[in-house]
Amino acid sequence: MNNCHDDRNYDYYDIHGILRVRTNLSQKVLAKILPSIFRKRLINGDIDLSVLHGDFSIRDLDTADNCFYSEGPIKFGFLRSKFLLANLDKAPTKFWFLSPRYKIFHRIRESLLKLIFSVIEIKLLQKGYTLVHAGCVEKDGDGFLLVAPPDTGKTLTVLRLCLEHGFNILSDDMVILKEDRSVYSYPTDFTFHILHLRNLTIKLPYGLSKSIEFRTAINKIPFVKKIIPPQKDVNILTLIPRERLSPKAQIGKIFFLEIGNKNVIKRISEESALKRFSLVARMHRDVLNDILSIYSYYNELGLWNLVQRQQWLFERLVISSENYLVNSSSEHFFENILTRL
Repeated sequence: MNNCHDDRNYDYYDIHGILRVRTNLSQKVLAKILPSIFRKRLINGDIDLSVLHGDFSIRDLDTADNCFYSEGPIKFGFLRSKFLLANLDKAPTKFWFLSPRYKIFHRIRESLLKLIFSVIEIKLLQKGYTLVHAGCVEKDGDGFLLVAPPDTGKTLTVLRLCLEHGFNILSDDMVILKEDRSVYSYPTDFTFHILHLRNLTIKLPYGLSKSIEFRTAINKIPFVKKIIPPQKDVNILTLIPRERLSPKAQIGKIFFLEIGNKNVIKRISEESALKRFSLVARMHRDVLNDILSIYSYYNELGLWNLVQRQQWLFERLVISSENYLVNSSSEHFFENILTRL
């Protein structure tokens, strides 16, 4: 039986020496929340977070306090399910679960994946950092942040700046922010689709091109999209050489992308920039979800203090940066941005 304490299949993730995660989940499952470039077989230093699937007992904890524990309706047999979150205010935090979905299909629910991401966020906030939903490119140590809701054009803009105009990349979707305006790369797998294929002028891997063309064509058939999505999740190193992946940059300018037909770029006020930034930067995870809020209620985690710390980090970055609004089609964001770099 798969057990949480069987260490034969552990992977470790060392995130810039800031956060260390131990897990027995497959990289394929974690690809959208834990970048594979941080993956290691062994690690130096103490573990901050254990994310483990397998059977366990509440007695495995040193104490039954300081935890959130729940079980599914089936208590015996192969279809049992249970969940444990413990020691969230210290290290190592335990995120343990038993799921028939993962045992059979090696998949987990989006809600559970988002919860893991939210716990990672909390552990970073406890150390004075926060995740930011944004793309980021760099040249000569100067970083440029691209902020926009999903499906606006961040990925295409980042790829064009890097592949066609010589910038280095930190990420197309997520970075880690520190209070001194520095950001660290967090390059999770990105979503590649037909818009990218049609607009990138460089030669792409043959298999990737054909896969996107096939997915786009077959999605013209009704109901196929539910089985085979038109897009494909791609590891960043598939397109970007490792030497072009920058670990860190100092942010000086933030570009807020807005789809429209004005084709303009203009400076905006700190107030307007902070309003947009605070909304978009928190996407893809939720530290105020029900489970974490209940945990904090009973264990005095200080969750609201962490949210206030996050907002303070956002404010420091926006106030100390030049903030621009870019209004154009997604294919032309990069052209406007280049006029200010």
